[in-house]
Amino acid sequence: MAFHIPEGWERFFEEVQQQTIILIDRKVLEGIKVIELKRWLANFETDEEKYLAAHLLRALIYRSNAMLKISCQQIATFVLPNIIKRKKNTSIDEFIVDLCRQDNPLKVLFAPVEPSKQNDKTSDEIKKLPGKSGQSILRMLIKEVGLHENSTVHVDDSGAMPRDIEYLVFVDDMCGTGKQFCSFYRDYNLKDVSTKKIFIPLFAHEKGIEKINKTCPDVIVSPVEVLTSKNNFFRAESSSGHPPLWAMDQSNTVRDVKSFYKNLLKKYEIEIGSPFGFGGLGLTFFSSESTHNNGLHIFYTNLNSRNWKPLLKR
Repeated sequence: MAFHIPEGWERFFEEVQQQTIILIDRKVLEGIKVIELKRWLANFETDEEKYLAAHLLRALIYRSNAMLKISCQQIATFVLPNIIKRKKNTSIDEFIVDLCRQDNPLKVLFAPVEPSKQNDKTSDEIKKLPGKSGQSILRMLIKEVGLHENSTVHVDDSGAMPRDIEYLVFVDDMCGTGKQFCSFYRDYNLKDVSTKKIFIPLFAHEKGIEKINKTCPDVIVSPVEVLTSKNNFFRAESSSGHPPLWAMDQSNTVRDVKSFYKNLLKKYEIEIGSPFGFGGLGLTFFSSESTHNNGLHIFYTNLNSRNWKPLLKR
């Protein structure tokens, strides 16, 4: 059976649209305008396309700038205190004070995950590359937690680290398949760094965590928030039998939904090198800092030639 829509789908479409408008008005979907939402929905022409668009919209998980700031606070108040040695009976407040002191009594340095070395770029050129989420999160961490800038370093400067540094903490916003961090680890020879290494992305998929644990066993991976296969837009309903039904409506099969989605991308000439997101993770999870390639391109693709309007900025 081909991809099909239920009776009364129009009501579902309108409800999702109105719920999304409320989230925009309340600044939960920060940076998205109502007119941009309506332009994105107008991209979809047929009833079947509109029905799928409503499901895409309902599945969207968006972390605003305010939410990212809270995640940065969680790094200092929950994640790090569970990893780094603390003086006996030290409170969390005292730990944060020590973490932010200029003399760095906890012996911790923070570093952003850098783009892989490519095209013989110099260290300064790499630091100036746009879209570097690791640096953006590090700046936010400095501002929100109150870290002293003396407690930050770039990987190319790691050879100049004080010898008494005990922890090197890498930060980024998103870890999907783990491939990017593993390339970063390899390209910058981090296995030769004897300091204890910790990787704290704000969000990480379980597949990425597994890959890093296997490829970079000397790195402690401790994300603020973990994503799983349940975050895959195309996930199957676990008790649906064979062929598995799509969890979103428990009516269409996963195979038919994927086929319809791929044909939709082809119709509108949207990049389909990785139609279900890089690594096939099928994520509808984005933040105000990035529209990562593990997420579905249909949210952020901008095609002037087809007058396709994106919902999210790339």
